[in-house]
Parts: sequence; C-alpha cells; structure tokens
Amino acid sequence: RDDERDDERDDERDDERDDGGGGDAVLLTDILGVEDALGSMDFKVAGDAEGISAFQLDVKRLGLTPAILADAVDRSRRARLVVLDEMRAAYPAHRTDLAASVPRQQSTTIAPGAIGKLIGPQGRTIKALIDEFGLRDIQVDEDGAVHVAGLNDTAIAEAVAKIRDLCAEGETNGKGTGGPGGAPDSPNLAYKGPLPDVDEEITGTVTDVKAFGAFVALGDKYPGLEGLVHISELSIERVRVIENFIQQGQEMTVKVLRINPETMKIGLSRKAVLLDKRPKRRTAAKVVETTPGTATKPPPPAAPSASSSGP
Repeated sequence: RDDERDDERDDERDDERDDGGGGDAVLLTDILGVEDALGSMDFKVAGDAEGISAFQLDVKRLGLTPAILADAVDRSRRARLVVLDEMRAAYPAHRTDLAASVPRQQSTTIAPGAIGKLIGPQGRTIKALIDEFGLRDIQVDEDGAVHVAGLNDTAIAEAVAKIRDLCAEGETNGKGTGGPGGAPDSPNLAYKGPLPDVDEEITGTVTDVKAFGAFVALGDKYPGLEGLVHISELSIERVRVIENFIQQGQEMTVKVLRINPETMKIGLSRKAVLLDKRPKRRTAAKVVETTPGTATKPPPPAAPSASSSGP
C-alpha cells in the first residue's frame, strides 16, 4: 500500500509539471548545453551588443510563459555582453592581415582569347605557374576571369603579374575566346538562321578541341552555328586530359544550356544529356495492412524536439 501511495504521489507531481505547475521555473544560463539533457527548455540566443541575430527554442513540457521567455532573453543578453567583453580584451580590433595558415585569393581578368595560352597544352602552363609560385590553385572562367589562390600574398601578386604579361598577346579569334562569337571573324556572328531553344538536345560534330573544352557544330538543323562544351560539361566524371577524352570529328549529343544573343556564344553540355538518361530513383510506397472490420489508427503526434538557458 505504501508503494502504491508513493506511485500516486509521483504521478500527481508529474501531472503538475506537465500542466505548468510544480513551483517556480529556475533558469540556468550557460554555454555548455547541459540543460539540453537535464532541463525542460533549451533556448539558444546569438547576437552582439546591439541586439539578437538568431535564436532557437525547444521545449519539453507545457507551461512556458512570456515572463519566463523575457527573463531568458534578458539573462542571455547579460551573458552575451560578458563574452563579448572577454573577446574584445583578447582582440581589441579586427586583424588587418590573415593568419599565415589561411588561404587568400586575388582575381584578375584576361582577354578570353588568351585562355588557351594560359592553360597550355594538357594544362602544362597553368600547372607550371602553380608550382613556380607555390600556389594552391588557379581557376579560369569562360569569360576570362582568373582566380589565383595561395598562402603568400607576395607570391600571389607575382603570379597575377606574370599571368597578365603572359596573356597580353593571347589569341583573339572566335575559338580562342573560350566560346564562339567573341570576335568579328566568329562564324556565329555571321549566322542568320534560327537559334536553338534552351534545353534542346542536338547531335553535332566536334570541330575543335581546346584545353578548356570542345566546340561542336550544331548539325544540319543549324548549319554554320556552333557552341562550346566546357570541359566540366563533357562528362559526369571529371575529365582531366581533354585530348584523351574526345577528338575532332567525333559526333556528340549535347543539350543547350544558354545562349547570349549579343555575342552569339552558346553554352552546351554533354553531361546534362547523360544525367537525363539516368534511371530515376523510385521510392517504395508505405502499405498499411488492416484486419477487415478494424479501423486504422493514425500515428501519434511527434513530440517537440529539444536545445541554452532552460528551466
């Protein structure tokens, strides 16, 4: 009987807590997160001295009141100001320079016609620049933007200067631009026929292969029109040496990604065609079996999830 009375009293206390009773709420302010497991509320607040930039609230019991939230917000502000004071004591101002271990980047622009010259046959020129100046990477965009990344500001600046000198007399014909239509003698600028639609699939012939991609004539439907398949759009897998992957005269089915009517540059993709042919993943339907004459009970509602100050 004593055990039964104890169980009844425990149940009553649990009911009081669930209904918001059981005494006053006690707030714990910390940055450790122990209240996530031990408390009934997890309230994280982030911000600066001016105000709040983000917050996240999880509760595990009923009974949360505006007064509790107001107290938690006030406590979080006071705690946040203490943390900010300690941070300012350690670093009164922002660093003017990055740490030596942090990569940094400098960008420049070259004539699109010089992209092939910068990359070099099988990428030898650009790899030599990376090795010479101890760089992390050199990224070249189709429009001629070049991004040089490394750990040493001086080495990056010297590499950028050398790239500018190297590419000062780059090619200026249409196919040297990294895309057709970039110069007056481009065959696309003289084209007067209809243009393909974006997302249209076309089977054409490779007319030229550069280190950055392949030019494809768009077949009998658009005679005299060609586009560029960037090396990143040739295959689902990464193509490291384009000359080993595709040759001039080879047929290729491509999808039109974009068309610039002013420059007549057409971006194509073989990868998009391959992705479209991949079988779609199927998701199995969930089947609920019931005994005839019985009703299917709906699943119970999901309990609220939980996570800084909490009672």
